[in-house]
Amino acid sequence: MKVTATSTFHSALSVAFTDCHEGINVRRLRGSRAQYCLDYSHANSHVCGCGYPCFMTDWDAGRRYGVEGVAECGRDGGQGRGYIAFEVFDRAERAEAKREFYEQKGRE
Repeated sequence: MKVTATSTFHSALSVAFTDCHEGINVRRLRGSRAQYCLDYSHANSHVCGCGYPCFMTDWDAGRRYGVEGVAECGRDGGQGRGYIAFEVFDRAERAEAKREFYEQKGRE
């Protein structure tokens, strides 16, 4: 599956990650940060033309899937830089799990 991150600050700028799967994906950031106009470090709080927090990024994985947990990481998904980790989830399965959770909670 293809996952596309689009800047909400510069809507013409986006980057696509291919061959993604449900669950956690780790992808290498190629080129300079200015090329992406994205800063995936959640510790960064500045907003400018090149380099702003990932919460100002729209993620598209199609109608069926959603993306969460975006953060910069190392090669193996741990500490470090130069890679990005994100989790892809099935929207319908998530909605069903939430519904079941709240049903169960209501019975208690």
